[in-house]
Amino acid sequence: MAITDTALALAYNPIAISSLAHGRYPTGPWCRIQAFFIIFLSVLSLHSLLCVWLCRYVHIAYPLSYRKVLTRRRMVHAMCLCVLVAAAPAALGVSPVHAFTLGAVEEVLQSFEQPQTLITPCLAGPEGTILSVSVNLAAMLAIVCLVTLICYETRRSQTKHDQKLTWNAQAEDRESKMQAVYTLLIVVLVNWITWLPAFVVTILLKFGAVSLAAASPWIDIATIILQSATFSDSLVYAFRYHIYRRALKKMYREIRNIFTDA
Repeated sequence: MAITDTALALAYNPIAISSLAHGRYPTGPWCRIQAFFIIFLSVLSLHSLLCVWLCRYVHIAYPLSYRKVLTRRRMVHAMCLCVLVAAAPAALGVSPVHAFTLGAVEEVLQSFEQPQTLITPCLAGPEGTILSVSVNLAAMLAIVCLVTLICYETRRSQTKHDQKLTWNAQAEDRESKMQAVYTLLIVVLVNWITWLPAFVVTILLKFGAVSLAAASPWIDIATIILQSATFSDSLVYAFRYHIYRRALKKMYREIRNIFTDA
């Protein structure tokens, strides 16, 4: 997730800085590349978060057999599927049969000053954008379902003696498990807060509620908020660092033993 969010910033920021420096809107292949990666990375980030929630559910619901369920091969297949799901709307949006609406760009440049419009990223065709919004909504709905299942499984396991014994056998009590779940839930909420403005502006544009010229400042604001997703996640993990302290110490010991044995 951190890699996809960082890559999303790299796909947007250099072109925006170049546009501001030269005073002209990006066109041609650079614009098409930016439009592709903005859709691709945004969908991939959200579906990676969905995979994390799925792993957490399997870890809580099947504590003894989760290693057999979450094998490396299955995880690789899941990530490949996420890449394919993310690439489909991006490729559809920037395919040669769909032309960019340069007239709308000229309308923006006539209505606002250049610094307010030159940082607006290139947008893909309507089919790709609608498809990306649809798959993102499906991923959000799946995340909500997984959160509900995790809460139900946790409440049910409180009254199951064998499940408690299983968790104790893992040397990880219920409190630490639920703290990890709550931390992940905070990360989801932070992600949704940073994505919500961009999502609302996109919906308004696609349904014709506002013109691109009128929505241009809000697109800039939503894009800036969107860039703060990775930094916000880092703050969440920093304030709840004690949850991962044991795992970090164990990882440090294993790395130290590797170098000592070598």
